[in-house]
Amino acid sequence: MRPRSVLLAILLLPLTGCDSPSGVRAGSPARVDVVSGDLQQDTVGQMLQQALVVRVVDDKGRPVEGQTVNFRVVSGGGSVFAGVSTTDRQGEARERWTLGTAAADSQRVEARAVGTQSGDPLVFGVFRAVAVADAFASLTAVGATAYSGTAQDPVTDSLTVRAQDRYGNPVAGVEVRWSAVQGGGSFSPAVSTTGSTGVVRSQWTLGAGTGAQTGRAAAGAAPPVDFAAAATPLPPVQLEILPRTLSFASLGETLALSVIARDRTGAPIGGLPVNVSSENAAVVRVTSTPSAISQGNGSARIIAMLGTLRDTVTAAVRQVATTIEISHSSRNAESRDSIVLVADSIRQITATARDARSYSIEDAVIAFASSAPAVATVNAAGTVRGAGAGIAVITGTSGGASASLPVRVYAGTLVVSQIAAGKDHTCAIDVRGRTLCWGRGVGRGSPAPVVIGGPALASLAGGGDDYICGLTAQGAAYCWGDNSFGRLGNRSTTASANPVAVAGGHVFTTLAVAPAFACGLATSGAVYCWGVGSSGALGNGQFLGSSVPVPVTGGITFAHIAAGEHHVCGTSTSGAAYCWGASRLGEGGFQSGECPASFPEANAACVNVPTRVPGSVVFRSLVLGYLYSCGLTEDGSAYCWGTTDPLAGSPATTVPVAVPGGHWFAYLVSGRNTLCGRTTAGQALCWGSGYYGEFGNGGGGNYSAPVPMDRGRDFTRLTIGGTHSCGIEATSEAAYCWGTDDSGELGRLRGHTGWERRPVAVVGPH
Repeated sequence: MRPRSVLLAILLLPLTGCDSPSGVRAGSPARVDVVSGDLQQDTVGQMLQQALVVRVVDDKGRPVEGQTVNFRVVSGGGSVFAGVSTTDRQGEARERWTLGTAAADSQRVEARAVGTQSGDPLVFGVFRAVAVADAFASLTAVGATAYSGTAQDPVTDSLTVRAQDRYGNPVAGVEVRWSAVQGGGSFSPAVSTTGSTGVVRSQWTLGAGTGAQTGRAAAGAAPPVDFAAAATPLPPVQLEILPRTLSFASLGETLALSVIARDRTGAPIGGLPVNVSSENAAVVRVTSTPSAISQGNGSARIIAMLGTLRDTVTAAVRQVATTIEISHSSRNAESRDSIVLVADSIRQITATARDARSYSIEDAVIAFASSAPAVATVNAAGTVRGAGAGIAVITGTSGGASASLPVRVYAGTLVVSQIAAGKDHTCAIDVRGRTLCWGRGVGRGSPAPVVIGGPALASLAGGGDDYICGLTAQGAAYCWGDNSFGRLGNRSTTASANPVAVAGGHVFTTLAVAPAFACGLATSGAVYCWGVGSSGALGNGQFLGSSVPVPVTGGITFAHIAAGEHHVCGTSTSGAAYCWGASRLGEGGFQSGECPASFPEANAACVNVPTRVPGSVVFRSLVLGYLYSCGLTEDGSAYCWGTTDPLAGSPATTVPVAVPGGHWFAYLVSGRNTLCGRTTAGQALCWGSGYYGEFGNGGGGNYSAPVPMDRGRDFTRLTIGGTHSCGIEATSEAAYCWGTDDSGELGRLRGHTGWERRPVAVVGPH
């Protein structure tokens, strides 16, 4: 049995002792050699492509089979697949290595041969690898993201960002774009590429705006990094007043100023407390807004101050005339925008140049000129002199502005054939057949005669309040002036400056005009009246007014008619006197008859049909006043009835009584409270009220008996208005007037100057 055991041992010997390729049994591990897998490079977090291979050999360099090898990551993180491997017949052991995520770290794996029983390390080998960053994943700010600085200046530090992979490793080669997203500004560089550190920098210069600004770094599709800055304005280095040229052409003119503070770049800076003032406030005043307001001609410096900064502009004020006003001392109803003169008379005019805001220009030079020196001349001082009859225009010019003033020059006297006075006016027919008027209402406000248009009139009837009437040679009646209550008789109540035909087509021989109504005596002897009828003065059986002529009832054929303030009287063909209308103190020849409530006078009797005047006096003509009536007999004796106050004589009566004095009159004329007449001997006499100089004898007061008028003149025809009188001088046929001249009714180119107690010549037409 023993030989078999030896044989078995011999047979087994090669099997147990041959543990190396050479068949020689290896000894204990002496070293671990790296076969492959060292010094690889790959992306962080990735498994290396090559396996880690080591060979374990003994001290004779023979591979050791079956040796346990531990693989362990000693730096850089990462991991190995199994961590333990056993050598094969070549003494080799293998493992897979996944790199760590930190590219900056050293990547090392140790392979250790360990005791089979104890596990203690015997020998080891080292693997090294280079881990490179993964793909770019994000940007992150390095350092501050909030800054403060001055607008348009760089912030104190560069903006810094780092490009990194998903593990935070810096990524090189990433293009980063820098931009301003709020507030403007710029970056230098605007585009940069990361290096090995993944870090790039850019200098941010803030925009011009103040307040919050935002800059941005962006790369790829990664979220951008925003940086914030609070920008304060650049300090001002310059002031500028606008406009640079301040020129004023009128006083009180306002020009808005703006003061611009600029920084070193020329950009404006708002909200700074700039003080603006004028060195000469008498020329230009500066308000807080600021605005410059011109105060006077001259120049002034406008100064703007901000700390040590200063700017000035010069303002010039020079008024430029845009309008000229020419005026003179207005007299009576003479308009201030026209002048009326007689030849060789003068009038001083005043011219004022005004700027666009109506301020007068004190030192303006105004040149005067006349359009017709043969009519009126003007000197440099503005003295206008009448040279001859006609119309001239005086023009004042300053710069491009001018104004004109018409001048009407009249001849020395007015020669007339007819004259009639109303309450505050007078009209006449001159020797050329023209109708002329002066004074208020029908005189168009002129203190000198003005020609009235319309048909040629043969006679005039005065006595109206701001209106007058006349007849043509054919007996057609025309009236003009105020048309209240239809007193013009033309179916209207509209005033007319020119004669309008009285309605009805009647042919009249005589007109009688009262303050507010009128009557006409037709060729048939019938009487027609129109206007106010509340007193019954229209004589048609009613107390109503009419704007057209209505016939007087009663069937009386009249030879003569006259009108007073509120009553009318007429004489029949037999010389009997009839009256109708109102009678307060017997002026109508009656003292009974109820007046309507519409009649304004108290204590009056009213009748609206002709009523016979008591007594047996036979009259050839009548004249009426406010509270009296008078008439002439065939021999020229004068009789009156009604009140004797302010007329003179006996107490009020309804019966005609003789006028004292024993005079024989060729005709009588009447006013409101004044009575005048021309005797058959050619003497002009007046009585009643002469307070305003109506008598023309230089005196005044009330007279109970006729007294002479101006002894120096002989008047062939007389007329009495409200408180003035006029007449036609016998030899020259010139018109003269006297009494009050409050409205230009004397026709002497003056008014509002009181009274003239003696006759004054009416100026001739222009």
